[in-house]
Amino acid sequence: VGLDIMVNEHHNAYTCMNVSCMLTLGTLATVTSKVRLLALGVPLLNRMDPMRVAEEIAYVDVLSRGRLEVGLIKGSTFELYVSNAHPVTATRRYWEAHDMIKAALTHTDGPFSWESENFNYRYVSVIPRCYQQPMPPIWMTTLSTSTAKDAAQRGYVVGITAVARAARAAYPIYREEYLK
Repeated sequence: VGLDIMVNEHHNAYTCMNVSCMLTLGTLATVTSKVRLLALGVPLLNRMDPMRVAEEIAYVDVLSRGRLEVGLIKGSTFELYVSNAHPVTATRRYWEAHDMIKAALTHTDGPFSWESENFNYRYVSVIPRCYQQPMPPIWMTTLSTSTAKDAAQRGYVVGITAVARAARAAYPIYREEYLK
């Protein structure tokens, strides 16, 4: 039919009934064969274990035979509240989780340890490895120009949703930085 599938994950809201993008996409990977599967996204401030997120991403990528794309998002403002994330340190915690997930998905020289302010792992080894090497394409969502710039610098696809004026402000910044 030519359709691709996108699912999202939010918590404590009637606007999203998925408890986990990866759970839903794992199921869809087994009953489809050609569609691209996009998790937009996995709210890292709600997920307390980035190692588990990395394992789920790799597993679904293998199940789908490389049809997975993943949005690593912060989550909504009400999710900050319900996950006890401190608004002042949330962005730093998000980037630590992001960096740990990326390292776990791309590291190929055997197990490694990860120590940061919020996450400490003595032994990191994602098995199975991602089907797409070094990892599936990464997306980010944003309403801010600074995050749009961060996404572009990393070569990520950006999704600017919900507010037209935010999109008008953020997209030119993203495009300019992405084309550098």
